[in-house]
Amino acid sequence: MENTLKFKRNELGLLDSVTYKYNEDDTIDWRSIINPKYLYVNKENFLRRKETVPESIVGVRDSDLISTLGGLKELASLRGYTSVSYRPIVAGNDYAATTCRIEWIGNYETNMIPVSFEDCAGASTYNTSELIQTYLIETATNRAFARTIRNFLKINIVSREELPPPKDFNKNGSSQLNPGVILGNLMKEKGRTFDDVKEKLLNEGDKSFENYKSFNDVPGDKAFQLIDRFKVLKSKNA
Repeated sequence: MENTLKFKRNELGLLDSVTYKYNEDDTIDWRSIINPKYLYVNKENFLRRKETVPESIVGVRDSDLISTLGGLKELASLRGYTSVSYRPIVAGNDYAATTCRIEWIGNYETNMIPVSFEDCAGASTYNTSELIQTYLIETATNRAFARTIRNFLKINIVSREELPPPKDFNKNGSSQLNPGVILGNLMKEKGRTFDDVKEKLLNEGDKSFENYKSFNDVPGDKAFQLIDRFKVLKSKNA
């Protein structure tokens, strides 16, 4: 009987057993409901900035925290949903992408109307560790699930499943897994130089490359986009 009361919802679609916090617009602050035991410090962010890594999550910004998948699963259960479905988009040896759709129950935030929300995510040999590269579709599925929950509930804490492999920072704060280095190595395998890539992108109207002098200058997000794009490129010498 106690467990039944724990999941009893009131006329607003909220659990009687949960203490909610609210934003200024009277919507629920779902971030505040995540149990701290599911959160930990993103050490890599602090190492990259050459800052001391905090010993606890107290006072740490959301952008410097990581959530486990278990924390997001619990949060989804507290919010309430009726089903979760997945649709594979790509499933290859080097890249996989999946769409996740969650059917959320209605509450006062949605005028008690059920809401369907979906998001997608991908996994490749360039943004996963060697241990899970044989499970790309499963990784993409977990990432899509986490992203669907986070974006629907406006959670700005990245999940562990969405992160690339940890970088090995040296004393200067640089990383041996710099995305620009990975991009450079890929293009070297394809027989293309930085000038080849720069000329191609400038001709396509990508003016950002006017300021880059090497692959190391390419920002991480941009580098990963190019990696995903050019990984299927045939070798120039083939």
